[in-house]
Amino acid sequence: MIGYDVYEIYCEDIISFLSVIKRYKVSIFHLHQIDDTHYRFMTYITARKKINALKFDIEYKRSTGILFYILSFLHNKITILGMISFIIVYFYLDAFIWKVSIEGISPNISQELESHLIDYNIQEGSKKISFEELTAIKDRIAEDFSLDIDWLNLYVDGNTYFIKYTKKVENEVEESDTNPIVACKAGTIKEINVQEGNVLVKVNQHVNPGDVLVDNTIFSTNGEVITIPTKGSIYAYTWSIYQTSIESTEIDEGEAFSYLLMKIREQVSSQMTGNYEIDQENVLQFIVNEGTITLKVHYTFIEDIACKRSSSNE
Repeated sequence: MIGYDVYEIYCEDIISFLSVIKRYKVSIFHLHQIDDTHYRFMTYITARKKINALKFDIEYKRSTGILFYILSFLHNKITILGMISFIIVYFYLDAFIWKVSIEGISPNISQELESHLIDYNIQEGSKKISFEELTAIKDRIAEDFSLDIDWLNLYVDGNTYFIKYTKKVENEVEESDTNPIVACKAGTIKEINVQEGNVLVKVNQHVNPGDVLVDNTIFSTNGEVITIPTKGSIYAYTWSIYQTSIESTEIDEGEAFSYLLMKIREQVSSQMTGNYEIDQENVLQFIVNEGTITLKVHYTFIEDIACKRSSSNE
């Protein structure tokens, strides 16, 4: 049993009471004397009718135990109705999409995809669709963006649509180019997208300028060295620090900060080339010293560091 009633009894002869409940086959627990004729005890909830039938001065106090709470819950119509309503609402809301996440390296393509989501019936608040419908939409998006996207994946996780893609990269060299691909600058590799060649690096590996990323040779089964074409992109985290200053004069520090940050972002835009995006922008220093206000910012970029090494450099 996991449910009990708590009673108090006023009785001058407790032995007589115990004899009676023994005859009625009622088990009691934790019999406690409060004063000379006043006692407290517990018994199973199922013995309630037998206790009420006894000709003693017995007063019911309360109930306790898991069974009591379950029975109380089942008799509370408002609670049951609330739980049923919660379950219905939960499963109803679970049938809808409440977030759409687009993951890719090109802000322009991501923005273009986002602007066309309603055309594909992919939007927040829309009802979940079947796997077959989702596959058809994925194929449609891949076809519509075939000139911009190399690879696309569309799937549902919980109440979120995830759209992931890789940007199609225009390679300036011909596909038959067999020169190795090397690192243009130092960085930590984030993503490898190589169509041809012998990849020598892996994700999260740090490389330095000139390190060979994709080699142009492989060995045949008989040990012969074979030259093969190389083609692809390797995206890495790279880092740079930019600094600029102005004369303090009468300018407010807040206005000076905004102005200097704008100038640094212009430097980034003019100096960074190729496919890149800003991953982090962290202010390292903002100081006023002898009439000069200086701002120093640390940038983390994600960019394609793959470069072809010419034959003359081999």
